[in-house]
Amino acid sequence: MTELKLSPAPRLYVPASLVSGLKEKLHSAFLRATAQAVLRDANALARAPLIREGQEKTYQAGTRAMDRRLQCLTAAWVLRREPRYRAAALRHLAGLADWNQISCEANALTPKHDILPFCLSYGELSATVGLMFDLFRSDLTDAERNVFDDALDKFLLNAALRCLENPPWWANKSWSNWNGVCCGGMGLLALAICEDRPEARKLIPFVEKSLGEYFRSYITNGGGCPEGTGYWNYGMNYAMRYVLSWENATGQQHPALQIRELGESLLFPVDFTGISFGDNDGWHPAAFYFLLARRLNLRHAALRAAAYLEMRAASRPNTGDLLFAADAIPTDAEMARLKRAHQKKKAPVGRVYRGMDWAVLADDEAFPALRMAVRGGSARIQGHGMLDLLSIRCRVNGELMITDQQDGAYMATTFGKRGHELYGRSAASKSTLFVDGLSCHTESACDKTEVVKAKDLLG
Repeated sequence: MTELKLSPAPRLYVPASLVSGLKEKLHSAFLRATAQAVLRDANALARAPLIREGQEKTYQAGTRAMDRRLQCLTAAWVLRREPRYRAAALRHLAGLADWNQISCEANALTPKHDILPFCLSYGELSATVGLMFDLFRSDLTDAERNVFDDALDKFLLNAALRCLENPPWWANKSWSNWNGVCCGGMGLLALAICEDRPEARKLIPFVEKSLGEYFRSYITNGGGCPEGTGYWNYGMNYAMRYVLSWENATGQQHPALQIRELGESLLFPVDFTGISFGDNDGWHPAAFYFLLARRLNLRHAALRAAAYLEMRAASRPNTGDLLFAADAIPTDAEMARLKRAHQKKKAPVGRVYRGMDWAVLADDEAFPALRMAVRGGSARIQGHGMLDLLSIRCRVNGELMITDQQDGAYMATTFGKRGHELYGRSAASKSTLFVDGLSCHTESACDKTEVVKAKDLLG
């Protein structure tokens, strides 16, 4: 593979033009309020004690709490360029060196010297640390560089390089969000540090090959994700930030963005949010969504997603993620025009995601009052899919009318080979069609799912 020639830092998905003028790009009340929340939370984090290993209920909860702190403080530094935010971010990162394990698969009984594989926690932290390094790199001090090197050598880069000799189970898996998260985070880190740590360049071919399989699944599934909207968001958030960073860093067009279905997939979470199938319905608009919509010239997708920006409370601390898409998020004036246009004339939706055969109906694509999802396709599923063939979900004015019976929060069994024995994931719990009291067999598949159109009819 030809060695990539990379532009100077910052070269990831947050370009220098935005870094130098972020405050001036906050064009809406929502973005300005987000910036204020970031600064409020960052002020508290600048004084907060470090998160210690074992402090949280699980290792994943601990690393995610640290990850959010790092993101918040980094965003605050970009907004204000006050040294205390940067110093606090590096202080919290330095605390990672005191941990023995950071794997989401570790627990209190894990021996401290066990070598665990690159997992979701590694992917998440790699993306955040990579962005920090990219934004800070132009004037890193020796002391700051040592903080990054400690995190890379003890955990992030070390574990990533081990994947080259002993690929984890998720490598090259088309169906799993783990591929998107782990490889996306690994790739972001490699692009950020490869001039300073040349061995990181070896990770790029591994990332490209593995993500290639992940992206091909969207061709098979017509732009949809059988794991549902939450896992679409999770995997694509990391995978697409890597792809957008690769383009910004190299000045080239990434081959993945020639896949038509990846553009079409931007409609998937908006179509199915709140009426999805699978373990997690946790979609919300993120920076990568608007950046990808702009890159693919899909303004209608950005407009649809922007309607959901204020429908979900931000996490605490606020990570500031959406600020990095400020110049790609539709303005208040655009949204007002969209609302007037759809009040004047509705745009009904009837769409099937071919290959996966999930269908969605709505009385309007931008501001729907009536929405319904129908689960066609096959009951042969992997990952976070459920045995929910022929299920129906419906919302009227935002209220869920038809729902499955859920078991509640994830259980340890959810992630095992016997996960589908849980009642909430089984065919028995579903809001599905029954004929003579019987539902479809667990190994069944629909012959066809299609939209029916006639005069004044869409179904």
